[in-house]
Amino acid sequence: MIRNLSIKKKIVIWFALSMILIVGSMLGLIYAISQSVFNTDIQTQLMNQVDANAAEIEYLNSHELEEEYEAGDQFLEYKNGYLEIDDDFCDYINGIYTCLVDSDNNLLYGESPVRLSREQVFTHLKVEPLKYNGENYYIYERQLQGKNLDGLWVRGVASRSEGTHLLSTIVHNAAWLLPILAVLSVL
Repeated sequence: MIRNLSIKKKIVIWFALSMILIVGSMLGLIYAISQSVFNTDIQTQLMNQVDANAAEIEYLNSHELEEEYEAGDQFLEYKNGYLEIDDDFCDYINGIYTCLVDSDNNLLYGESPVRLSREQVFTHLKVEPLKYNGENYYIYERQLQGKNLDGLWVRGVASRSEGTHLLSTIVHNAAWLLPILAVLSVL
């Protein structure tokens, strides 16, 4: 049947098959690159947010509290003094939850969508995946350093599904746009 076609039609068929192959390859490549970029980006944002929030916490004794008091800051009683949590501490931003916990894993400030068991706490010193109640998250913990901050940790948690929505939007748009462009080029 193909032998009976004119050269022009054979070239169009080969061109169309080439375009289908290219479009399929491009969709796979877009998905792989998007997945890689998303995972790297969310992990970097998580670490940066936890590190930034850790810098917003300091210990003050009663005398220092009077000198350092600023409206908007939060103050928590802690070890015969106060923890000053600067108003720049973001407990939720861009899909990242951040909280302050003590060495007994008590939530002191902020919010978190996960509750870790005793075996899980303070083991996430680098960004790691975590499955909790059927959801996939990234988690990162950092111990605070400084005067009277021993035993305090900043924990960051980011849902992997929030970024998956963005990724699926990109792939979905490419999945209908690339074939339309292929059809137009064949025509």
